[in-house]
Amino acid sequence: MPKTINQISDFYYAVVEGLKPHLHEAIKIENFFEFGEAAIHTHQLMVFVELAEINPAPPSPDGRHGQQVGVILHCFASQALPHANVKAMDLASAIERVLSNPNPWHLTPVVLPPEQVVCEPGFFKPGSQGFESWQIAFTQTVYLGEPDPVFFDHHYPEATNVRIQ
Repeated sequence: MPKTINQISDFYYAVVEGLKPHLHEAIKIENFFEFGEAAIHTHQLMVFVELAEINPAPPSPDGRHGQQVGVILHCFASQALPHANVKAMDLASAIERVLSNPNPWHLTPVVLPPEQVVCEPGFFKPGSQGFESWQIAFTQTVYLGEPDPVFFDHHYPEATNVRIQ
């Protein structure tokens, strides 16, 4: 039985929880809007999850409301680490490999596989209190709510008259 995603925040938490088994426990995962430079220096390696946009998508075959979600995973490395730029790049590469799984959050069929995956340098701050970052951007279609029991009959009325002999 597929999980139900009732709010887009359910998808956000699924991404956070889905990343944890693939990353060392010392790598902290946070909401991008709680970004703080001090946290980067405390943890040295961090991933910030950002749901950057939400657009309409066609409904699922069972009638759930579809939304296409743009996600950016920001991978940060403190300048206190030797070769911080390489550490940030390696972290982004490791996460990109997670996204190569068509079901990285274990939510099929209520979330489709990641699409348009792009891994590239992010922003940085030079100096001893600075950081380097890489980011992985992708989209996923998320189906919200419970299946609509009358959706199929309403959209495909000709199928209700089919008899199997």
